[in-house]
Amino acid sequence: MNYSIILIAANCIALLSWICLICWPVKIRPYKLFYIMRLGVIALFSYFYIFLIIIALSNPVGGVHSIEAVRALFSTDAGLVAGWLHYLAFDLFVGVYVAEFADRIGVKRIVQVPFLLLVFTFGPIGWISWSIYRKYWFEKRVAK
Repeated sequence: MNYSIILIAANCIALLSWICLICWPVKIRPYKLFYIMRLGVIALFSYFYIFLIIIALSNPVGGVHSIEAVRALFSTDAGLVAGWLHYLAFDLFVGVYVAEFADRIGVKRIVQVPFLLLVFTFGPIGWISWSIYRKYWFEKRVAK
């Protein structure tokens, strides 16, 4: 199996998905885009992840019971690409959630972009930043 092709294809699909998510104007962005990303792109990454993690875990080298075992698991091509697909799928899932929620509560796109870029590049930092802003946003609206 050519793991490089899977990795390159997944990176291209993820990048295109993030560009659509970040650049598509809120007023004309169809909500179908969220469904396509959730049921299409994220599901595709998840299926490949399942397939690759089964291959990686069936290898007698590696596992999840110790740091050495995890290091060995990611030393295989199947384990490494599975791990990368996990990052791509999960970060895109969080990005879709942030964009969809922000659209619903009326957060302008220009305000969403930094949070989406943070989720894209530093997943958990983007999520925490969005969560703090969201709390501020609601408190500000309730105070009015």
